[in-house]
Amino acid sequence: EGKAIRKEMWGSIDVNGNGYVSLSEITRGVRDVLQIPEVFDCRPAINRAFHHARKISKSDNPHGDDYLTFPEFRIFLYMLRQYFEYYQAFDRLDTGDDGRISKEEFTADGVKASIEKWVGPIDDLEAEFDAIDVN
Repeated sequence: EGKAIRKEMWGSIDVNGNGYVSLSEITRGVRDVLQIPEVFDCRPAINRAFHHARKISKSDNPHGDDYLTFPEFRIFLYMLRQYFEYYQAFDRLDTGDDGRISKEEFTADGVKASIEKWVGPIDDLEAEFDAIDVN
C-alpha cells in the first residue's frame, strides 16, 4: 500500500516521465504534491534530504548525484521528515533567529523539558552545552 502511494506521488513529481528528478523538481513536488507549506518553506531540509538520499542509496543511478530515481524516493521521504523535525527543533531553541543557539537560549527556562523529550534526561544543561559547543 505504501509503495502504491509513493508510486502515485512519484508520477506527479516526475512530470516528464523520464524516471528521475532534479532537486528543483523534488522541491516543486513538495510544494505541489505533498502540499505541506511548512515543509516547503524549510528548503534546507528538502536540500539535505535530497542529497542524503543520494548519498546513502545503494542503487546505481546512471544520471549521477544530481538526480533521484524512484528507488531513492522512499529514502528521500524518510529523510525529509527527519531533517524537517531537526530544523523545527532547532528553530524552537533559536529564539534570537540568528541561526545559532546560544548558551542562554539552550539553558532558558522551559527548554530543558523540550530537549529531554528529544534526547532523554540531562542533569546539567550548562555542562551539556559546554560539552557540545565547538565554537
